[in-house]
Amino acid sequence: MLQFQLFGITYVGADICGFISDTTEELCARWMQLGSFYTFSRNHNTISARSQEPYLWESVAKNSRTSLAIRYSLLNYYYTLLYQASQNGAAVIRPLFYEHPSDSTTFAIDRQFYVGASILVTPVLSQGATSVTGYLPAGEWYDWYTLTKIAHLVVGEYRDFTAPLDYIPIHIRGGGIIPTQSPGYTTTETRSNPFELIVALNSDLTASGFLYADDGYYPLFFCQVLFLFDFVDLSLLLFFYAETRSTPQIQLPQRSPTRPAITSSRPLARTASPSSLLCTRSRSSASPPLGRRVSP
Repeated sequence: MLQFQLFGITYVGADICGFISDTTEELCARWMQLGSFYTFSRNHNTISARSQEPYLWESVAKNSRTSLAIRYSLLNYYYTLLYQASQNGAAVIRPLFYEHPSDSTTFAIDRQFYVGASILVTPVLSQGATSVTGYLPAGEWYDWYTLTKIAHLVVGEYRDFTAPLDYIPIHIRGGGIIPTQSPGYTTTETRSNPFELIVALNSDLTASGFLYADDGYYPLFFCQVLFLFDFVDLSLLLFFYAETRSTPQIQLPQRSPTRPAITSSRPLARTASPSSLLCTRSRSSASPPLGRRVSP
């Protein structure tokens, strides 16, 4: 999967739970956790093997609900990464050395991967394991599930992560802003839910992110959003661009050298529908605590 990303084939994934021969409950549970983060995510096997639908085992069903809920909350994040891949060939699922080319420890790591530049996945790949060892490169790191900061690393280091059968370790790299939506039963329903931003600060107390969206049918009209957050100035800048395919070039505005006064009681931003979020030029500011999920 990692090699295909480097070949420029970004929409790819293995047959989850395995194609040949019969799977097991544990193997299928762990593979559903891992496969939920493939760009192409499909549980599939040969006609001669036993059925392996997730609902056949309670543990697999539970794992699938949890990990797929994360996947579907990140549909816009994936969509943005796939858009960028179509424009400049960037990988969606990334080996660690892709993001850390100067860290030679990452060169041989193929049991972890990034989704984009901000989400680090450390799956359990060994039978019977209830913990997994993973590498955290230098930087600020946050736990996906609790949003608490777990590490400030000047140099990268290996760490052991507890990973019972119903848990896959996921960490957020400091410096990124991740757009999410609460998943619905369909993508249409999901698109009507409010957006949330996960702001993960780096050591400079800043973060940035990017969102691409179109109408989902005929992308003649599309929007791009640049997020810039500065905790020192306690401000979030949202730059919105509603464009057509006839005018694809973007001229980003310069950040103002002066910022409005911010009080700690102000929310980061108001809740908005996806249509108003994506199709209105706007700027807002506020002061969230570290790692807080916020609803623009």
